Amino acid sequence: FHRSSITGTIIKRRVISNHQQLLRMDFESPFQAHEWQALKPIVDAVMDETAVMVLSDYNKGTLVDPQYWIQLAKQHGIPVLVDPKGDDFTKYQGADLITPNMTEFEAIVGKITSEADLINKAQQLIAKLKIGALLITRSEHGMSLIRANQAEFHLPAIAKEVSDVTGAGDTVISTVATVLAA
Repeated sequence: FHRSSITGTIIKRRVISNHQQLLRMDFESPFQAHEWQALKPIVDAVMDETAVMVLSDYNKGTLVDPQYWIQLAKQHGIPVLVDPKGDDFTKYQGADLITPNMTEFEAIVGKITSEADLINKAQQLIAKLKIGALLITRSEHGMSLIRANQAEFHLPAIAKEVSDVTGAGDTVISTVATVLAA
C-alpha cells in the first residue's frame, strides 16, 4: 500500500469485522505548497455558474490559502461553507458558515461545560471571525446552528448502529450546500 508516485492517489484502507470499523489506514503525501495554485484557472472558469462554494479542509495541502477562495467567492456574491480542520479557524474568516464537529470546536474555544457555554463561545467565535454562522455537529446529540445575535437552533439526532461514521461531516455540508444552491 503506497501512494503512487505517478498519480499521487491517496489510498485509504478500512479493516472491518462484524460490521464494525476496527482500523483505518491512510497512505498519502500532502500537496506541495505551490500545487494548489493549479486549481485557480479551473475554478475561475466556473465561477459565473457557481451558486455556493464548499471548502472542505482535509489538511492535505489543497487549502493552503482559504482566504483566496473566500475572497474569490465574495467577489462573485457566492456563499462560502467551510468544513474546517486544525487548530486555527482564523484562516476561514469571512466565511458564511463553518461546520466543525464538537471535537474541532472545542479545540478552538476550549472545553464546553454546558449548553449556555456552547452558545456563548460560538457567538464569540462568530464575532471574532466575522462569519455568518456555525453549524456544530455533535454526534448523538445532533447539531446546533448558532448565528450572530439570533436564537440558537438545535437539531436532534436519531441514534443508529453504524459501522463507519466516516463522511458524516461531508454529508452535512453537502446537504446544506445543496439547499443553498437550489
